[in-house]
Formats: sequence, C-alpha cells, structure tokens
Amino acid sequence: MTLISRPPLSWLDTLSRTVEEKPWTPWQLASLIAAVVVTRNVFEIAVADNPVFQGLALFLHYPLAYVAPFLALVLVLAFFARLAPLKVARVMSVAWTLTLLPPLFDLLVHRGVGRPAIGYLRADPADLAYVFVHFFDPTVALTGTTAGIRLEALIAVLAGALFVWIRSRSWLRALLAAPAIYLCSLFFFTLPTLVAALFRFLLPGTTVSLLTGGQAYLLRPSLETSGDSVAIFWLVPLVLVLELAWRRLDGAREASGARASEARTVAALYAGVLLVGLTVALMLHFPPGTRLQPVAFDFLAPLGALLALGLGASLALNPRCLVTFGGQARAALFLALSAGLGRSVTAGLLVALVPLLLLGLDLLPAGWPRRFANALIVPLGAVGAVLAGVSLVLADEGIARMPAFPFPAIIAVAFAVGATLEWERPAWLRSALAAFALAIGVAISAWSMPEFESSRVLAMTGLAAVFAAGAVLLGVFVESVPWSGLRRLPVATLVLALVLVVSTRALIEDRPAVRKALHEALRGNARLHVVMGLEHQRRGNWGGAIDRFKLALASEPEYAEAARLLGLAHMQRGNKERAEASLRRALELGPESVSNVTNLAALFLETDRPGEALVVLDALPVAHRRDAAYMFNRAAVLDALGMVDEARQAWEEFRTFAEGRPDLRSDLTEARRRLRKLGATP
Repeated sequence: MTLISRPPLSWLDTLSRTVEEKPWTPWQLASLIAAVVVTRNVFEIAVADNPVFQGLALFLHYPLAYVAPFLALVLVLAFFARLAPLKVARVMSVAWTLTLLPPLFDLLVHRGVGRPAIGYLRADPADLAYVFVHFFDPTVALTGTTAGIRLEALIAVLAGALFVWIRSRSWLRALLAAPAIYLCSLFFFTLPTLVAALFRFLLPGTTVSLLTGGQAYLLRPSLETSGDSVAIFWLVPLVLVLELAWRRLDGAREASGARASEARTVAALYAGVLLVGLTVALMLHFPPGTRLQPVAFDFLAPLGALLALGLGASLALNPRCLVTFGGQARAALFLALSAGLGRSVTAGLLVALVPLLLLGLDLLPAGWPRRFANALIVPLGAVGAVLAGVSLVLADEGIARMPAFPFPAIIAVAFAVGATLEWERPAWLRSALAAFALAIGVAISAWSMPEFESSRVLAMTGLAAVFAAGAVLLGVFVESVPWSGLRRLPVATLVLALVLVVSTRALIEDRPAVRKALHEALRGNARLHVVMGLEHQRRGNWGGAIDRFKLALASEPEYAEAARLLGLAHMQRGNKERAEASLRRALELGPESVSNVTNLAALFLETDRPGEALVVLDALPVAHRRDAAYMFNRAAVLDALGMVDEARQAWEEFRTFAEGRPDLRSDLTEARRRLRKLGATP
C-alpha cells in the first residue's frame, strides 16, 4: 500500500484557496472591512477608555487610516505570493478581524488599571531607527503604542509570511515578506511622525503637534478637528497611490471619456486659477512685511485642494465610472478632502467641476451650440476655482467681500479657452488666442483697480503679453515632441493660468495706495484675524494671539476691539508697558466701551496707580455704568485710595446688583468680605 504524502499545512492552503475564489464583490469586501472598523472603534471607546470620536475622525480619518494599511498589506502579499490583488484582498478581509484583538488584549493585560489609549506611535523623527529596533521589546515604553498593538503587528508579520510560503512554496519569498510586512505596519503606526520628519526639510523644528495643530497663514475650517483634517490630506494621496499600484499590479486600465483631452485642458486652467485666488487672498489679507512662521497646514491645504480638483476632474472626464467601485471610491476620497477643506472651498470646487462634468457627459451636439456653451460655462468654473483658492485664506468672509479686480483677466482667459476647445487647429494657435485674451483681461483688471495709473496698465499688459508669448512657444514645442503622452498634457494652458499669478502679484506689489484701497474693499479680514487670535488665546498660545491681533490692527487701525484684546494678551505675557499702550489706544477708539474702560482701570490698579484708574472710570458716561465689571473695579479703586465711605457705598451697590446672579458668585463673596473689612454689615 502506497501512501501519498501531502505538503505540510495543506489544510491552510485549501482554506486560503477557497476564500480566494469566493465571488465577493468589492462592495461586499468594503462592507466587511467597514464593519470591522466600526467594531474596533467601539471597542476602543468602551474598552480602552478613549473619548467618543468627532464626526470627522469617526467617518473619515479613522476609516482611511484602516483602509490605507489594508491596501498596502494586500499589495505586499500579492507581490510576494504572486497572486492577483483581489484574491489576496478576500483573504485579508477575513484576517482583518484580527484587528479587534488589540483593545481586548489591552483590557486583559491592564485589567482596568491605567489602560492606555490606542493611537499613533508618538516619537521624535530622530528616534525612528530606535523604534524600529525595539518595537517588539516589552521593556521599552513607546507612547501611543500598546501591548495589543505590538501583538497585532507580530501576528501580521508571522501570518503574512506563512501565507506567502503556503501560496508560493518559497522560503525565500516568505523570509523577504516578513520584514516587508513589518516595515509596512510600522510605517502606518508612525505615519504622523514620518510626515513631520518629511516637513522638517521644509520647516525645521516641525513636530507632530505643530503638524496637526499649528496655525499661520491659512484658515482652518475648525481648530477642534484640525488633527483629523490634516491627517486626511496625507491619507487620501496615500490611498490613491496604493489604488494606482493595485491597478498596475492587476493590469487593469480605465477608459477615459470621449472629450478627455478637452477636459484636461480646462482642469489645468482651473488648477492655475485656484492658485491665483490663493495668491490674491494672501496678498490682500496680510499687510506688507508680515512674517508668520508657516506650518504644515499652509502647504497641505492647497495641495489638498488641487488634489480634490484633480479627483473631481477624473470623475468628470468619465462620469460613467461612478457605477464602478473604483469611481465610487474616488468620489468618497473627494468627499473626504472636501470635509477637510471646509464648506467654502468645497463650494468653489463644485462650481469648478460643473463645466468638466458637462464636458464629460458630452450632451450637446458638435458645432456652434457646443462652442457657445463652452465659452459660457468654462468662465463660470474659473470663477468657482478662484473662489476656492480665496476661501483657503478668507473662508466665507472672503467670498462675500472679494474685490473684483482679478476676475476680468481670469474670465477673459477662460472664455478664450472655452471658445476654442472645439477647434481642429493647432494647440499653439489656441494658446495664442488665450494669450491675447490674457493681455486684454490684465489691462481691464489694471484699469479697474483703485489709484492706478495708465502707464502701469500698459506696462502690465506688456508683461502679460510677454509671458503669454512664452506659453505659446511652449505650446509649439509640446506639439513637436515625439512622445504622445506629453502632447496630451495641456502644459501651455497651465502656464497661461500660472501667468495670472505673476501678473496679479506685479499689479499690486510695491503699490501702497493700491494695497490700501484693496484692504478697504476687503473689509472683514481684520475680524478673521481676531477670531483666529481668540482661538489661539483659548488654547493658551498668547504669542500666536498677539500676532493675530497685530495683523487685525494692521488691516484695520481703527479696530478698538483688536487693540483691547492685544492689550489683554500683553498683560497675560507680563508686558505691562505694551499692555497699557494697547489699552489706551482701545479707549481712544472706543471711549464709551465699558470693557475698554474697565480693562485699563484694572491695569492701573494692578500697577498701584488707583488715582489714574479712578480718572478713567469716572470719565465713562453715567448711562453705561450699570455694568458688573465697572461697579466692581470702581469699588476696588475707591477702597485702594482709602476713601472709606465712598468705597463702602460702592461695594453696597455692587452687592445689591450681584444678588441672585450665579455668574457673579465669586465677586459677590469678595464684595461681602470687603464690606466686613470696612465695618459694614454685609
């Protein structure tokens, strides 16, 4: 009797092949992964004592943070096991349930005593090599990484290597897969630290806290969710790269729409126009000489806006792809970026995508009807793109009060591009017409600007024409190259759009009168500086608050509230001289403001100058004196001056006023103590 030997662990091979051949659709796999993610989040909340997550984290940041490593591990295993990614994804979706182990394991290990919260591994970028060597060492404490996370990584390395060996029967491939899986896991555990290390080349001193919570030039939609929104800006590109690698490994290609080349031209124009809006808003919002320390968000947000525009354009190029899983996934990534960018930027991007969608649908018949429609809708999308760029800096306030001077040049170029989309003539001729339109538009923009001379108009028109001529020559060069891929890129059109940035900067650079008039036209930016300063103040960042209040005063020198807040911020920093100067300025601008009076009086009282404080207090009109802060400070000043009878009467008046007011309970207690000290019956 002859026995047939079977390979070791053949039952695992059989099980793996069975799961690989399951007819699960991508949506079914996504549903299973989503269920695991939701359950894991619930476990972290209930078991690991994590707080309840905010919406941006629960529905966008954390799902992306799970999907990205899932795709990466699928690609690693598919490469080493020489299998199709979809087959590996079916096995991985089952194995992904092991991610539920870390919170449960931590519960068993700590048994309710100081259970650590699960999160990203927090380390200085310089310590990454140390982390790599000691990640599995239980005696080394790594902030943000628990014993359960380390167990999860160990299981992933061993199980992944075992899977590669079972499916390839190659020990070499299995041994190479193990460190690849470990590096992949560690990459995602330390992703914020790695991004901070990358930004250190551009912004020395960048830390993870500055990466997720810094504030400088661009306005965050919400400081409360800033960490989650910033994480979206690096997770979405990462997921896109992994998705492209999947398609490359799978050999799949997605067909583009019938008018893809025309839509790419328009999308390139809109990318440049978005940068125009960003540039204009920065120059108008920040006075000349402003020097803030930029943070990572100032670079990630524009890149995120451009990526969102590109994602939306790819969907518009072929709207029928939305019935596929890949198209729906890209739509979800577009929505994720939109949530991180905020509603104002998203509104501008959606307007910009309307012409691209109409081009992709190809609804109008060829000929004059379509040319006429293109000439009208392409400028509309350009306006949306420029407002998206403006909103990165000024949010809703900027859209409402944006000066009109940049729009003639933008609309002129967009009109020329839209009107010539249907031409069968060479691309360089279309670029020439767009260049001519650019020169005319810049001239109109210059004429529409306040305090501008005709000589400057002619000079700027000539400058625009020179740059536009360069774009035309570039278009001729692109058409002459042998590589068809480069010829398909709308390089000349993108250069034309970027010329708008140069022209806009030259229009208002070194022109104080123009800048002043434009600042007056853009009323409200001082208010935005104050709002952002108050956010810094609430977080205890008094240096950042002072910078913002100074910018508010630079934008609007008569802004009394900004002067008052600047004075209070200087008081918190212990700089009494600067605080007094700012509070005096606030009182000059708003002499009838109770807050201005009481704040300056409180400073005088704190610096042992009760006489000056009384003068300031008594200058307030009687009609405005029924205020708790005013009454309390006046009583304290009279007490400090030794005016016993007047102080007793003032404290009595305050006590009567504060009775029954829960918000004044501590002040009422102090008033009663002072009355007892003065010999009165409280």
